[in-house]
Amino acid sequence: MAVVHGDAYVPSWYSIWAPAGTAPSIVDKMNAKMAQIAATPDMKARLLAINVRCPVQTPEEMRRQLAEDTKRNAELIQLTNLKIE
Repeated sequence: MAVVHGDAYVPSWYSIWAPAGTAPSIVDKMNAKMAQIAATPDMKARLLAINVRCPVQTPEEMRRQLAEDTKRNAELIQLTNLKIE
């Protein structure tokens, strides 16, 4: 899901995280299993039924996505002078 308003694009995404310091081999194993599950016809159908796309990313792709989203959101917050009440 994404919200688009003018030049603002705010995607909504989900991910599974492991504790900091988890061995890369374990993270890679978890990622491979999630990719395997996401690729099954049953899971694809379930996600499609609730209008969810499931692009499985590598841990490095997810790090980049998080960094890009954080930067974009920080700029948007500063530009709009958004405050938490």
